[in-house]
Amino acid sequence: MNICSIQLYIYILNPYSTANVFPYFSQSFYILSSKNMSQFSLPSLPSHVKYISSVPDLISINPFTSSIIIRSSSLYSSYYYDFHIKAIDSHLPSLSSSVPVRIFFGINQHSPHLLINSTRQTLEVLSSNFLYQIKAYDPDILLNDQTNLFPPSIEYEIDTLTNIEIERFTGRIFLKDFNKTKFNFTLIMTDFGQPNRLTTRKILTFDIKDDGNIPISFLLISAFALILIILLSIALVLINCCCINHKNSLKTHQKTTWKNISPTTPDTRLIDNEYVRLFHWRKKKFLRWNFLL
Repeated sequence: MNICSIQLYIYILNPYSTANVFPYFSQSFYILSSKNMSQFSLPSLPSHVKYISSVPDLISINPFTSSIIIRSSSLYSSYYYDFHIKAIDSHLPSLSSSVPVRIFFGINQHSPHLLINSTRQTLEVLSSNFLYQIKAYDPDILLNDQTNLFPPSIEYEIDTLTNIEIERFTGRIFLKDFNKTKFNFTLIMTDFGQPNRLTTRKILTFDIKDDGNIPISFLLISAFALILIILLSIALVLINCCCINHKNSLKTHQKTTWKNISPTTPDTRLIDNEYVRLFHWRKKKFLRWNFLL
């Protein structure tokens, strides 16, 4: 009879242990140039975590200094090159995370351009504060390679305007003031080319289309104010009715208490400026004894 044995390795994941945390990068992407790459090094990692390049034959990571090493001289003839760096640990199961990296080898020659070369737009405000997305590209980079969000090819900024704001790397514009119908602003677009970053400034105008719709927030505030006014009116009416009823009851009580009472009658007496009816118990007692006799 043959006996078979199997060795099983069971890994129990403790979600509260720091050893089970994914390795992470402090930045969403890295953009370097062939000139400053020699001074660049990745953040230091614990002993159980290491860096791995997605193209180790072309670009590798020094395991001791965490610096980037170019292994293929053919990369220097290209304008830029994109790859990923992965941080992976040695635990079971192995956890990892990656970050995109772009290295510029060529000289930056062209400034950014708008994908839709229109400086005036007529827009309709949606229910949210999102208004529009600016799309620009760097002519030095292939247009197909600029569809990926990271690494970004353009950095966006708005010059001294507080009524709208723009996301730095996506170009998405959001409204802060819904009451305005026209926005004039200066858009600043900067590329990431090296050694000099080039900037383009465009004056844009946004005309907000008035479709006659009232913002939902305004409707909610108006409804709340109307309900509050109605409740206050009802409360005032109730308080007024209670006061009138209370006054009427006091008058009725006073009339009933002092009816047919005169200050000259013998069964009343002035006490503290008020006439009080007296109870003649002696007289009643005498009459009762006479009746019995």
